Amino acid sequence: EFNDAWLGICKRAGFSPQIVQETAEMETALALVAAGMGVGLFPEGLARQHRRFVAVKSLTREKVRSEIGLAVLRDSAKLLTRNFLAVAKATAKR
Repeated sequence: EFNDAWLGICKRAGFSPQIVQETAEMETALALVAAGMGVGLFPEGLARQHRRFVAVKSLTREKVRSEIGLAVLRDSAKLLTRNFLAVAKATAKR
């Protein structure tokens, strides 16, 4: 599903990428791009953090949403954890 969404964005931008290597780690993929090993698709905020080493081009102006996971210690009684979870849940409903 995630790959299909990105392939659709590429198609709407006018190209179909030829995928020759994949990695689950975005930092590794950015390092490969910075080493001249190709191009990559990244969240814009992450790519911009590395703009000293890579050129960042936006493919679309549309809002792209992706699913993320949140892990916390089971049965945590810490106030900070409870507050963070409350904010995360409220934000996810938007």
